[in-house]
Amino acid sequence: MHVLIVITAREIGGAELYVERLTRALKSRCRFTVVLPTHVRVESLAQRLTSHAQIIRLPIENQRHLLPVVRKVRALTRDADVVHLNSNHPGSRLGILFGFALARTHTPLVCVEQRVSPIDDIIVPEAVRPFLPRLFNWSRRGAARIIAVSQENAMLLTSYYGLHPQQITVIHNGTDLPSISESQVAHARASLRAEIGLSEHAILVLTLARVAPSKGHFYLVEAMPEVLHTHPHTHYVFAGNLDQARPIIERINALGLQTHVHLLGFRDDPQHLLAASDLFVLPSLAEGRRKKKKTNIKHN
Repeated sequence: MHVLIVITAREIGGAELYVERLTRALKSRCRFTVVLPTHVRVESLAQRLTSHAQIIRLPIENQRHLLPVVRKVRALTRDADVVHLNSNHPGSRLGILFGFALARTHTPLVCVEQRVSPIDDIIVPEAVRPFLPRLFNWSRRGAARIIAVSQENAMLLTSYYGLHPQQITVIHNGTDLPSISESQVAHARASLRAEIGLSEHAILVLTLARVAPSKGHFYLVEAMPEVLHTHPHTHYVFAGNLDQARPIIERINALGLQTHVHLLGFRDDPQHLLAASDLFVLPSLAEGRRKKKKTNIKHN
């Protein structure tokens, strides 16, 4: 089976890493072609995907090139058995555009909706905002399947965007978690502490997420001084893409926390980091479920 996957995002987040896991897990059963933007922020993902998929980079992020890009992607569907549109948010104008374009081919379209939140939480031109829910709904009418990654996502696709529940199938994102022995845990703890120059007695608090405003690192940083007052040997490890990290880094510096916060950047060894840490904290404001606190999210 030949699967054409279309990614519209200009940065690497959970929705994009899901594609990496999916193609790796099914590479022996399917032939994958992945269309990615030419934006520099997805360069590392493109490089990793080359080991188990054909990669096609197109200037999806450039509005002046959108029509030729859409024509090119539609042409690619002729050689595919299934088209997989990986949408990071229903409010994505690119996701809506490609939904319309790809549903009108002879190849079945599967749309995976990774995160759902109110249109009011998304930064778009005010003139466009009222029309996005209906446009999204229309763009998915030609889809063979609409996949939500959680039950709550499915409910929100219905309540916010008017999709009928029978249109939606819930398939939870998954990841392989190999068993780890006690000796492997001990080795992971020692090696990570040595890597960042800490003693074996240091308490490590891990956050696995791209360092971006929507992931809530700012609020965790704000809480650190109080924690360090009573637990001075605590250290925080942030593992994730750093392209949007500047505001967080500035706040870390302003609070004098440089020696207690360790920015590792993107890592492909999450199991090692989890085994090495004492606590895991995910202060995210936006995941594949309802957000607990409002945050503005910019989408194209």
